[in-house]
Amino acid sequence: MGVVSIRKNDAGKITVSFPYSPDFIAKVKRIPGHRWHPDDKYWSFPNSDGILEQILEEKMIYPSIKKPRAFSK
Repeated sequence: MGVVSIRKNDAGKITVSFPYSPDFIAKVKRIPGHRWHPDDKYWSFPNSDGILEQILEEKMIYPSIKKPRAFSK
């Protein structure tokens, strides 16, 4: 598996990008508010309560991370 990148974009949304993986795509689709951006090849999510935690719970990044640093709204 390659690198998974989780960021906050200029619009304040959480973005996630990763090399193609059917397993990760299935996990992303379980998170409410997901949106695929085909031109830029990333997924976005609203930066609302619990979304970052849901992304982390899906084990999309290292499972050893216990508590994420919250994005400011």
